[in-house]
Amino acid sequence: MRLLVFATMIAPIYRLGNRAGSRIFGLEGAQVFRRIRLVMIAVAALISMTALDGWFWGD
Repeated sequence: MRLLVFATMIAPIYRLGNRAGSRIFGLEGAQVFRRIRLVMIAVAALISMTALDGWFWGD
């Protein structure tokens, strides 16, 4: 049940991101999207590191 509630909360944000990306894709080159992709992967990697849990989440 928690998963469905979470998915319902995140779906509009995901949709807005997809829509914005599809509109910008025609205006910007592929290099911009490669850089954005690498930054997003780096941020996800940092957030998922258990060594930094206390710093990110205040535990």
